[in-house]
Amino acid sequence: MHPLTGEAYVLSAHKRALMVFGTDGKPKNLTELKRSLFPQPEGIAFAPNGDLFISNEVEGDGGTLLWFKLNNGN
Repeated sequence: MHPLTGEAYVLSAHKRALMVFGTDGKPKNLTELKRSLFPQPEGIAFAPNGDLFISNEVEGDGGTLLWFKLNNGN
């Protein structure tokens, strides 16, 4: 759950996609994730300020953690 909006974020490793659901439970956005950045997305978390973190499992390399800063329109 996004800490500021209350929206639900669902990550699909199999489809390499991120789906966002509104507070009403209806789908709001579907984003396909690039294989080069997201070889196998496995985990999702938010910082209290709304920044998004997505972890990837990378066979033989340990993995990656990507940090996406909240864009508040500034």
